[in-house]
Amino acid sequence: ILAAVIRIAKKVLGDRLFLISDATFAHFKGQRFEFEGFSANYINRQFVNDEGKLAGSAITLLEAVQNCVNHVGITKDEAFRMASLYPARALKMDNQLGRIAKGCKADFVILDKDLGVVEVY
Repeated sequence: ILAAVIRIAKKVLGDRLFLISDATFAHFKGQRFEFEGFSANYINRQFVNDEGKLAGSAITLLEAVQNCVNHVGITKDEAFRMASLYPARALKMDNQLGRIAKGCKADFVILDKDLGVVEVY
């Protein structure tokens, strides 16, 4: 169901659909998280509150890219833009971030053909 929803959102939003991650706790090993009055239960790689409503993700940005490519059918090039250029553009920071260009800040992640991390610069 989620892949179908993402395909529809991509069709409607085009380059306004972008990937982000609140995966501060990616690969969380516990069952419950509590901090300053906020609590969430870790179930099926996501956080839900005590009412069962989504309270955050626990995947990395790379996992979001992998999901788009492997399960939604988005091309690698477009998934990379969704994780870099489009969020920078939404923040009006695409003159500094989200692309490889003179004057832009960048971290480079070298991936293998299966989108696994090889090196980071």
